[in-house]
Amino acid sequence: MRLVRDQDTQQRLSYRVRAAGEVELVVWKIADGVPLGDSPLPGTEIPAELLDLCATGLGLLFRSQDGCLPKLATNQRLRILLRWSEGELLLDGRVRHIRALSPRTVRVGVALGGGTGDTDQRAAINRLGALVADLHRAELRRRTGVMV
Repeated sequence: MRLVRDQDTQQRLSYRVRAAGEVELVVWKIADGVPLGDSPLPGTEIPAELLDLCATGLGLLFRSQDGCLPKLATNQRLRILLRWSEGELLLDGRVRHIRALSPRTVRVGVALGGGTGDTDQRAAINRLGALVADLHRAELRRRTGVMV
């Protein structure tokens, strides 16, 4: 009998890959209507960890800082910078769900793009799709030892 792994059963439009250690993440709160390219205001950066990503969203982990979790709400707009060995991407995201894992840790699902129709954001999401494909191939190589 063969056990089915999560990677074998994902039922979503975009494959989700783990990105721990391979992609650097910086997150800021940003108000609606503020252009994404504007420099963020001081104090709006939120320390976060990138758990996983796909071409349409991210899974983030927020831990309490000085005893307080960051104040986030559903539909909160976020400015997200991803950096990896071959480049960086600036993305516009919206908090879709917040799930407490413990009193000091929350997991947050972020949807990307927001259907803005912004050409730069569409291009960024296309580049993100290429990054996800590269990470997926690397994951398969690690798991199977086969070049893909």
